[in-house]
Amino acid sequence: MLSVTFTLGTGLVLRLATAEATTTCRATGETGPATDPLTDLVRALRHFAAGIPDVSCRWPDEPGGHFLDLSRVDGHTCAIAVHSFADPGWRTPHPWLPQRGPMRFGVSHPFWPLVSAFTTALEKLRTEHRDDFGTRWPWRFPDIELSRLRAAQSLL
Repeated sequence: MLSVTFTLGTGLVLRLATAEATTTCRATGETGPATDPLTDLVRALRHFAAGIPDVSCRWPDEPGGHFLDLSRVDGHTCAIAVHSFADPGWRTPHPWLPQRGPMRFGVSHPFWPLVSAFTTALEKLRTEHRDDFGTRWPWRFPDIELSRLRAAQSLL
């Protein structure tokens, strides 16, 4: 079974674990990329739950970061792969390309339990940091995207 946890500290840490493998990805709280990695992840999960077969998002750190890729394998199974950035210098002046580096984590998993593991971890993050989320992370908690993810889950 897949375990998903979020920890809000210096940045936002995503930990994925199974009995066979574990990975930890830290996202910087820097507002350099014009995107909120948590909202992007929840949006990707929502699209995935709604039937888009392949979704991806980035989880930028300083330096480096990770790409999270989710793919449907069949009607009941999906896969998640986490790759490091091939070029860790996304905040340097040189042109940066979204190239995937080595795979840090990969697992095939039943589809709905995977989506539920993420949703449960997101709900826990929201509950634990209801009062201080906005002071510890530069973006608001993605309540609207999470409610849309929950709606997509309830349709199937």
